[in-house]
Amino acid sequence: MNIGNLIVACGEMLNIDELINATFENEKLLLYGTEVKDHTINKMAKCVLYTIERIVQDYFPIKGSVKIAPKNKMIPYEEITNEKLIGITTICDQYGNGVMYEAYDKYIKVFTDAELTITYNYSIGENVRYDSVIDYIPPMITERAIIYGACYEYCLMNGRYDEANIYDVRFNDTILACTRGKGSKYIRPRIWR
Repeated sequence: MNIGNLIVACGEMLNIDELINATFENEKLLLYGTEVKDHTINKMAKCVLYTIERIVQDYFPIKGSVKIAPKNKMIPYEEITNEKLIGITTICDQYGNGVMYEAYDKYIKVFTDAELTITYNYSIGENVRYDSVIDYIPPMITERAIIYGACYEYCLMNGRYDEANIYDVRFNDTILACTRGKGSKYIRPRIWR
């Protein structure tokens, strides 16, 4: 699944003519073979990215890990990752023991100078292209869930609140269905008397 296909699918769901017949090639949007730069398309692209970020931040955070040695017991956030950092999960020393730290605006202060392993959550960046493949969302999350979320965002932006409410309910139900376990259902045998 890529961003361009999701935009077209949202256009089909909402019956937006500018998006139904669109195709994406090499970072360009083509409508009947000619390049289009439309406000509707940019708005829908933002809605798709908002939805993906909502899924990543609220339900399935993307985890990363890096080994780093602090300088003067401080680690700037830029040295941890170039992506949009959501939060630090753990900081461990070389033996796997947790290390105390304090988080500040621009850096993390640790109380050791040894090499540390930092585990963190991050989100997608803003530099996403139309042909970017979404491979960081777990396979259990379907395209339909992302489409419902993007349609919700689009309707909310355009003042279509009743439709937005419908798509929000569908999005939440789909996410719940995707995240619910598929374990076996056991029914205890009954005794007849």
